[in-house]
Amino acid sequence: MRAKFEHLVVICGNHEMGYDQLENIQIQNMLSSAGNTSNLHFLQDSGALVKGIKFWGSAWNRSTAMAWSASPELRTQKWELIPEDTDVLLTHNPPGGHS
Repeated sequence: MRAKFEHLVVICGNHEMGYDQLENIQIQNMLSSAGNTSNLHFLQDSGALVKGIKFWGSAWNRSTAMAWSASPELRTQKWELIPEDTDVLLTHNPPGGHS
């Protein structure tokens, strides 16, 4: 699949059970073990600059008893990390006010 795309920007979601217990570097290493990952950008409360476009990703969501579940307070803390100049925001939640 990587060969079809110049870059892949990915985040986890609520079905990636267990990944929420790992450090970002551990997940990146697991992804890297699949082969060349020079064009793969895993984001978790982090960003990547791809061809001049600023991406930010975060998997935290409002589900309960699923991976990356977070209280409203924790989600607010995480959303405050998002840089103001982000061009593309990847989350597992819909935009605020939508369900």
